[in-house]
Amino acid sequence: MVSRYDNVDKFVNSSTVYRNVFKDKGVQRIQQYGTRALKYPTKRQIQQLQVIAHTWKYGDRYYNLAHKYYGQPKMWWVIAFFNQRPTESLLRYGDTIYIPNPIERVLSFYGV
Repeated sequence: MVSRYDNVDKFVNSSTVYRNVFKDKGVQRIQQYGTRALKYPTKRQIQQLQVIAHTWKYGDRYYNLAHKYYGQPKMWWVIAFFNQRPTESLLRYGDTIYIPNPIERVLSFYGV
């Protein structure tokens, strides 16, 4: 299964800024993923997609929508990124969000 962490650099964080966190976890350092720079699809690329409008309602979650439309709850981030709303707290009931399809084409536009 494709993950947004595929081909992302990993690094070891041993910064003293996190000293208390490390102490609480009983470790001296942690391994972290770097931040991937995704490019938003161009207008031409978006025209190549089937985009489904969805009205945000009580109980909606990105991972549930990803499961419904992609069969993969872990693809929630695709919907969040496409709508440029990285967290559900940025949505209000009645807002329209868009579900891009097919997932394989969307991921190719993101370079994943």
